[in-house]
Amino acid sequence: FDINRTSENGVLTDETFGFETGTLTGIGIGFIHDQRNNLFCPSGGYYAQLNIMGYGQFLGGDYNFADIEIDLRKYYNFGKGELGLQAYQNSLFGSVPFYNLARLGGSSRMRGYFRGAYRDKHFTTVQTEVRYSVLRRLVVSAFTGIGSVSSHFSKGHEWLPSVGTGLRFVIDPKERIRIRVDYAFGKETSGFYLNINEAF
Repeated sequence: FDINRTSENGVLTDETFGFETGTLTGIGIGFIHDQRNNLFCPSGGYYAQLNIMGYGQFLGGDYNFADIEIDLRKYYNFGKGELGLQAYQNSLFGSVPFYNLARLGGSSRMRGYFRGAYRDKHFTTVQTEVRYSVLRRLVVSAFTGIGSVSSHFSKGHEWLPSVGTGLRFVIDPKERIRIRVDYAFGKETSGFYLNINEAF
């Protein structure tokens, strides 16, 4: 509520769907199958998640749309090294307000891009990360990925790159809890990230 544009030539206009004050009400269901060997910093196993949400005026909201999210991850361990793979899809169908469109970027997916700098009804990304322990409490990492947003599920995608490197300091070796510092580059952009635990 009380949303204002900062300039006349910005992304938002008075005609942007969802710009005005509104109510969002939804109901959904989620499925998770988690076979990772660690919740905070997995180095083996796999993870699968499916979320399905429906938003509608029949629930008291102002918008009618569906939100489907799929997150698949696989992990491998090789001595002092770890390899993580992730495929992620977020698709929305119906009359989706601007602030609920799928958003590319952030500290977990497509690092290097500000979260929401690219947004549309369909967001697809695949990323991978290698982490290697150089000291008992120090881990180095390198990661890369590609991602895209589009108004159509199967066409109109402009694939964007993401690449970066980082350090991890292990604050709890038994539980594998780490402080994560990453620096990543995207297309004509970059980002610095400081977090607890891994991106995925």
